[in-house]
Amino acid sequence: MMSMRRPHLEQAGFTLMEMIIGVVLLGILGVVGTTMISASFNTTRVISNEHIAYSSARYAMERMVREIREVQYDTSTSTVGISSISPSQLSFTQSGLGTSRAITINYAAPHIVLTTPDGSAVLVSQVSAFNLSYLDVNRQVTAVANNVRFVRISMTISPEQAQALTLLTQVSLRNP
Repeated sequence: MMSMRRPHLEQAGFTLMEMIIGVVLLGILGVVGTTMISASFNTTRVISNEHIAYSSARYAMERMVREIREVQYDTSTSTVGISSISPSQLSFTQSGLGTSRAITINYAAPHIVLTTPDGSAVLVSQVSAFNLSYLDVNRQVTAVANNVRFVRISMTISPEQAQALTLLTQVSLRNP
């Protein structure tokens, strides 16, 4: 008589070792993924702050250029309406459409401040260096306010955790 044997049933499932290896691999992937996402958010924040700072610097430069171009010039006496010049400050009278008003551009680290009869406003912050140079008609540096025909503006902005950006422009006084 033949003996009836039960057929050997293979059991399906995972061994304890396979489960431990799977959990360890998932943990490593979780840590790596979290680190990558965190670094991505940090990079996005830094780039956004850098972009905002650079945009403000460009706006401030454009605003200063627009104001300086309108320096008052008296054709009868050939005088320029600049009252004081220094590497960090420029005070002048602005003319336009039959009116005139006093304007001052001042660097008080780390801000550039524009003062008008309407009040003072910070044009840009995070400025690490600012310099105004004054040039005469021959583009030579001058210290005499009435001889100024060009103003060279140099500004370095240094946002947190970002590269410094230096902007340089030269403004020709519109009226003389």
